Order: sequence, then structure tokens, then C-alpha cells
Amino acid sequence: MERSNLMLVLAAAVALAVSGCKTEEGGASPDAGVSPAGNTGGTDPAGATGGTDPAGATGGSDPAGQPGGGGGGGALEKGAQCDPRNDQCDRGLICQEIGTDEATMEPVGRCFSTCDTLSDPSDCEANELCAPFAECADGAARCPGYCFPSEDCEPCAAEATCGRPATCLLASPITVCAPAGEAAVGEACDPSMDIFCAAPNLCIGGTCKAPCGGDACGQNDSCPEGESCIDASADYNGLNIKYCIKKCDIYAQTGCVAGEVCVVAGREPNGSIYGECTTYAGTVGAGVQGEACMPDDATYFGNCQPGHVCNNFFEEGGDPTCNAFCDVNNQTNCTGASGCALPFFNFDGLGACVGDCDVFGAVGQCGEGRACEFAYIGARGGNPEVALGLCAAGQETVATGGACQLNMNTGENNCEPGNICAALQQGGATTCIKLCDTIPDSGHTCPAGTMCQTEVFGDPASTVIGACIPAQGMMP
Repeated sequence: MERSNLMLVLAAAVALAVSGCKTEEGGASPDAGVSPAGNTGGTDPAGATGGTDPAGATGGSDPAGQPGGGGGGGALEKGAQCDPRNDQCDRGLICQEIGTDEATMEPVGRCFSTCDTLSDPSDCEANELCAPFAECADGAARCPGYCFPSEDCEPCAAEATCGRPATCLLASPITVCAPAGEAAVGEACDPSMDIFCAAPNLCIGGTCKAPCGGDACGQNDSCPEGESCIDASADYNGLNIKYCIKKCDIYAQTGCVAGEVCVVAGREPNGSIYGECTTYAGTVGAGVQGEACMPDDATYFGNCQPGHVCNNFFEEGGDPTCNAFCDVNNQTNCTGASGCALPFFNFDGLGACVGDCDVFGAVGQCGEGRACEFAYIGARGGNPEVALGLCAAGQETVATGGACQLNMNTGENNCEPGNICAALQQGGATTCIKLCDTIPDSGHTCPAGTMCQTEVFGDPASTVIGACIPAQGMMP
């Protein structure tokens, strides 16, 4: 009889968590994710994967010893049981260990497709999760993994699907069968420590949540007073995944009682981010957008208000500051020259307020020895795409059209604000090129003889922010 090694599945799933996305060339990206449990790095803001250690993922290898290399041309098809010590899976597949045979205590494997966890979209099928063999290295170009299929576990029908009393573990886009435990609603759960929720409850962010899955649970989508039914079905290929949480406002930090903080929980159909109240025994800080802060190991917000991240995202060697959460519908905490850069974290719809100077502003606004550099594209003042500037080491001495100096490693240059230092032709000399945009009445237009060439910044390329180039030419 095969005994499932749930730690392998969960640890691999969690390793896909938040690692920051750049929204603009030249800008730094966060080096840590945001966990609702209060930890930075390695966990999913949705809290759906139960908080296991991404370093706990066990790597498989092909006969040559290269993780994710694909099988050795054997006869076993995808999904077949195999011996991970002697990979006989068909070409393009790999035998990944998934557990131990209880009778022989020998390792048991299964033939999986290989994938790259950094590929977007995933190399896997819609009902599979690309799980890494090991924790992905910082800055890696690829991160080999295998496609683990969903067991289509639904909390209100888990026993029928899993063939035994069970609860469901969530790792979007898949669900996995797990033994039913004893932890009640509101109690702590940790699958990596064999602490499971009692059926039909779900382990969300380290706490057992009650399902609100309709008639199958006999609850008709109802929740206790003060809680809301969250429908996560769309994140799990239409499976009936609904659960109750105490919702709150992640930006205003309202809706919770003393001893609780509001942490990121999910996304509404219109793109807005909602929070969930979770117990917090520490002292809540007061730092807000742009203020210096002191990070700690227990939270993502340090001594900032919980609707912020305390980190140094933008300048190597710089001091950490409070950076507020935001989304496409809410930039209330993006004060001053900041705007909402989306997506900023690996959580669909969640952004961070970035920017501390006016890209098109005057020389000297950042102080002696510092320059205002175009770094991100984000939403501000009702405009979904504006150029956001960051103060960084540099000089502001060269006007538009003048020869400039560019540090390719840091982006430091000596152009005045409202310019980038670049070459119009590959291998050509770098000059200060004027920035522009297509926002009506912004005044950020191009001088005579030049045109505003958009679709050169951002990913996907912005059709709003551009650079002024000679009218008869195009940016290379």
C-alpha cells in the first residue's frame, strides 16, 4: 500500500510563492513575498498552501543526475507508478518520488511531465501544478519541476473522492487529498507537522476555515455572523472551493478587533484585494508610505502599519521604507509622488505604492548627489499608467540630446529628470532621450521633429509611456 508523502507535495507547491515582479525596466523588484501569517518570503499571500517550508521539497533527477531532465526513454507512461532509483518513464517524463511503500519501506514514484516553474503560462496542463524539485535560486533563468495533477478534492465531498475520511489541501490550481485531522474551525493547522483540520474544514494560512460549499455541506453558502463566504472556485478549475473568513480592509486596516491585524487574503472579481483578520500579539507600528522603518523576522510590516511592507526594494544599500499595498481600484495610501505598480507581488492584482519624485519635475528635487530616475509604470490620479520616479544615486547635469553616461549594472546616469540615458542605435553613443506620454493634457509631449514612440517600456509594453525619437526613425 502506498503512503503519500504530503510534505513533498505541499513544500513544492509553496515554493511557487511570492517573489516580486518588475513592472518597468530599470526598477528593482521585491526579494521577498508577503505572507498573511506575517512572514516575509516563501509563502503565498492567499495563505492557501498551509505554510510548509519551500526548502523541504525533495528533488528528483534523471539518469544523468540533472533535475527535471526528463526520463530515459523507458516504457512507462505519464501517471504510471515507477521506481525513483531506476527511472523507466517515457521520454519527456521523470520518475519523482511521492511516498514509501508501507510493506517494503521502499520509495515509490510516479511518472510526471517536466516543467519550468518560472514559465508563464505554466508548461503543465490546466489541472496540474508545476512543483519545483528544489527551492528556486534567486535570479535563476529557469527552475526545473514536475507537473503534479490535481486530485480534485472538494471539502464537501472529500471522503467520496479520496476514498477515506479526508480534508482537502489547496495549492492553486490543484487540490490534494489529506487525512482528516482533529483541528476545529479557528484552530491552528500545519500539514508539514501532520496537524490537519477536521473534515470538512480547510487549512488556509495556518488556520482551519469552515467551508460554505452549498447543499453538499448543508450550509447553502452561509457563514457565521461577521464572516463572508469566499468563492475560490475559479482558482481551482471550477472545483467547489468556498470557505468562510472574517473580511477586512487591507488599506484602511479596518474591520478587525484589538489583537488582530488585517492581512492580504484574496481578490474580488473586479480586481480589488480584500483582507482577513488574523490574530497578532505584537505591537502594531505607525509607519506609513515613504517613511523609514525597521524590519523584523516575524512580520512583513516591521514597525510600519500592517497595510505596508517594510523593505528596501529599490536601491542597493539603501535604507528600508514603508511601502503601502494598493490595487487597480484602491491607491488611497499612495501619497506624494508615488503610484501603484501592478503587479508588484506574485499575487494577481496586488501592487505596491512606489515613487518618491516627479519624473517630469525639476532638477534637485532628490537632494545633493541624487537624481530622479524613471523606474516604474503605475496607476495614479485616475490614470492607469503614469511614469513613476525614484530618487537614487546620480547627477542631473545633462539636458535632452546631450551625451550621457550610463551604468548598465545600476542604471545610474547623469540626465536631467524627464529623460533616459540610452542609445538610439545599437552600439551607438548614449544620449539623454526625452520621455513622453499619451495622457491627455499632461503636457509631456515631444519637441518638433520627434515623435512619442510607445510600447518600449514595461511588460506588457505600455501604450501610454514612451520616448521621443526622430520622427523618421524607430527605437531599435
